[in-house]
Amino acid sequence: MARPGRPRMPKAPLPGTVDAFLDMLIAERGAALNTRHAYERDLADVCAFLKKQSKDINAATTIDLQAYLGELAGRENIKSKGGSKTAVRTIARRISAMRQFFGFLVSEGKRSDDPTSTIETDSHPAEDSERRRGLCSDCHGAKTRRSGKRSPRGPA
Repeated sequence: MARPGRPRMPKAPLPGTVDAFLDMLIAERGAALNTRHAYERDLADVCAFLKKQSKDINAATTIDLQAYLGELAGRENIKSKGGSKTAVRTIARRISAMRQFFGFLVSEGKRSDDPTSTIETDSHPAEDSERRRGLCSDCHGAKTRRSGKRSPRGPA
């Protein structure tokens, strides 16, 4: 239900795999309707970004998702009056939604790879203002594990 005084925003149609994932959240995981709506908003944002790039979420690569996260980190927060960027928690939530979605595609046999498997949230302090926002300057809130290198979670 829309908030009083606000018109209902039109929803862009989502790919069938996203709808199937959202349905699975309720049917198999017992997620609440509000949780489903939050995942829907998060994945709709990813889909909208990829659509602007003439790409589809079902065929997204790690590079596509990193580009999305970089764009997301650079966005101004529309609720903020001080011109702050997207909150670190928002970025982490989007990464989580993407991980779960692509994990679902792999488990259902729709994909053989998970493009989020090398994306992890930033866990080391960056410099200056980015440190206060919790973002790494070279990766806009996400980094890629490189094979053979040690990461905070252990060997890659």
